[in-house]
Amino acid sequence: MYLSRLEIFGFKSFAHKVELKFNGGITVIVGPNGCGKTNIVDAIRWVLGEQRASILRSDKMEDVIFNGTRNRKPLGMAEVSITIENTKGILPMEYAEVTITRRIFRSGESEYFLNKVPCRLKDIIDLFADTGMGANAYSVIELKMIESLLSEKAEERRKLFEEAAGITKYKQRKKVTLRKIEDVKGDLSRINDIIREVQKNVASLERQAKKAEKYNQIFEELKSKEIELLEKEFSEFHRTLIYLEETLNRERSKKISVGDELSKGEQILEVLKNELKTIEEQVEEIHLKIETSNRELSLTEQEIVLLKERKKMLMERIEKMSQDKVNSQHLLYELNQKVNEKRLLYDANLIEKEKVGSEFSEKKKELDGISKNLDEKRIFVKNLNEALINKMNEISRKRSEIEKIKARAENLRGKVDLLNDERMAYEKEISEAEIELNTCFEKRATLLNELANAERIFNEMEILRKSLETEIEELQRKSFEIQNEYEKKISKIDFLRELVEKHVDLPEGAQFLVQNYNSNFKSVSDVIEVEPEFSLAIESALGESAGYLIVDTVEEAEKAIDVLKSQNKSKVTFICLDKIRENYASNLPVRGDGIIGWANEIVSCERKFKKVIDLLLDEFIVVKDRSSAFEALKNYGSVKCVTLEGEIFTDEGLIKGGSTNGSSQSIIGKRKQIETLEREAERLKNELNRIQNEVDKKIREIDAINLKELSDVVKNIQVSVTEVEKIINQLEYRKTKALESIANIDREKIEIEKEMSTLSEVLTSLEGEVVLLEKEKEKMVRRMEI
Repeated sequence: MYLSRLEIFGFKSFAHKVELKFNGGITVIVGPNGCGKTNIVDAIRWVLGEQRASILRSDKMEDVIFNGTRNRKPLGMAEVSITIENTKGILPMEYAEVTITRRIFRSGESEYFLNKVPCRLKDIIDLFADTGMGANAYSVIELKMIESLLSEKAEERRKLFEEAAGITKYKQRKKVTLRKIEDVKGDLSRINDIIREVQKNVASLERQAKKAEKYNQIFEELKSKEIELLEKEFSEFHRTLIYLEETLNRERSKKISVGDELSKGEQILEVLKNELKTIEEQVEEIHLKIETSNRELSLTEQEIVLLKERKKMLMERIEKMSQDKVNSQHLLYELNQKVNEKRLLYDANLIEKEKVGSEFSEKKKELDGISKNLDEKRIFVKNLNEALINKMNEISRKRSEIEKIKARAENLRGKVDLLNDERMAYEKEISEAEIELNTCFEKRATLLNELANAERIFNEMEILRKSLETEIEELQRKSFEIQNEYEKKISKIDFLRELVEKHVDLPEGAQFLVQNYNSNFKSVSDVIEVEPEFSLAIESALGESAGYLIVDTVEEAEKAIDVLKSQNKSKVTFICLDKIRENYASNLPVRGDGIIGWANEIVSCERKFKKVIDLLLDEFIVVKDRSSAFEALKNYGSVKCVTLEGEIFTDEGLIKGGSTNGSSQSIIGKRKQIETLEREAERLKNELNRIQNEVDKKIREIDAINLKELSDVVKNIQVSVTEVEKIINQLEYRKTKALESIANIDREKIEIEKEMSTLSEVLTSLEGEVVLLEKEKEKMVRRMEI
């Protein structure tokens, strides 16, 4: 077996992967200081399992990773592989070539490979054990190891010799085995402690098991009773459920019928809404038609007035023309008369034509002049008639315009009256809306106050309910703790009672006499009472005498001894009251630091047993601790001192002491302890009853708090507030619309007043024009008359 190849990558100064091959013979690595020769030895030692960073000249194992240079970044891991030729089978493997690889990362994690298969460090160490190779083997010898060989310390040399002798593996196995044996011994010690502890609890567990059996029996009975009760309740609930389901079905049927009626009502309502909308549209159309008809009627009335005026003018014109015609006819008749007269005169004087030729010529000229003048008059009359007709037409048109303006003004005055009526109606509506708004505001304020009060009460009740629930939880938790404490007290009382009843603290013979011969026999431990803090000291002072039986006479003791002999029971020590003198003890006062007092004075008992206590405890002084005992012995001489831990010291050099095994039960004062525990149990029971009563009271208070009813009250008030606010919004909308309508009416009245003012000015102007035209017409008429 020899080293054939070494591969290094990232280990110390080897940043690049380096492979070193070792052929037969000796291989020597030479080079200047600092070139990394020792790093090769460190790499071999490291890959063979070296765990000490100091041996590798590093502070920690991660320092073996290449740390980088100025021109090269540090690497994240280091890896070394070593190949061993196992041609002679020295390594316990079937491979002729074995490659060991170790890899470490900067996180501190390490990996080991054996022929590229992951393995443990222990596997590698076991592989090279007793082969002469390894991290601490003699196959890798450095200067320090040579110094160890040459040193005077045999221990250092022994390691190398043991490695060479091949016993290191067995020593390691022995060391591991011894360590496992120590662990097993520790486990056995703990198991023995557990066994002793379990044995102490067996009796209690047996009682608990009996109680558990009784509990299971009672529980089964309770379970059967509860099942019967639940069956009765289930049958009652089933009947109630059937009734409720029938009621629910009836209510569902009612709901469906009501829903159908509601759906029909909604359909009817929708139809009525559509009809109302149609009627409103028709009313709107009728209003438009009425307004159009009113406008047409107004125009028609104006046209009628104009036509009447025109008719009147035409009648006057006809009358005038008729008069003119009559006048013209008269004038023509007169002229015809004159012509006829002239003709007659012409005919009469025709003969005298020649005679009166000149006169005729003159007369003819005069007639021609008159005819010409008549024609001119006719043309002038015609022109005057045309001018007069034009004037009359203009006067008629002006008057027609005046009538239109008057009709328009009258319409506008009627419209103003209507607008005033509408304004008064809107003002009345606003006044009524304000009255209703004030009422609604007052109602809303009242409802808001009621809502605030209801919400406050609801929140207070909810907080109170949560507070009560928290208090109940706290009381129940406290009740649970007290119940546990109460059960512990009861269990301890039962245990102590069982000890007292069975007299387990007494020897076998004494137990037999008390249980089978005379139950009135009392032991020393039965007749004394002592405070718990002194019980251990008194028990230690009494020792075996705590189990002595007390009898009145020697004869009773002899009879009892005969019974013990006949039943082959163990010996019993009796204390005969008739043989003990009164006032046996004559204790002097004792005082000092740590001295509590005479033992027989600390103990209490019935008067007739006092001399027994004096007999047994006359020489004992109770002290606090060991130093107080030594001080009392120095001061009071031939006395015995007992500490609160039960250690006994005498001036004769006798000392009794040791562990008190805190789990052991004192045999002294059990009855007093039972009475104390019973008082505490009674107090805990009363406290439980008080807490339960308080819990019941708070539950009744919670039941009295009906949050659903309070919530319904709040919701009802909120619904009322919503309805009132809806009414307020409607009233405010009506008021706003009425105010807008009044504003529109006021603007329309202002426009109408402006229009009426304009019409008044136009009317005044037209009336002035008509007066002028009338005057011109009269002038023309007078001219025609001329």
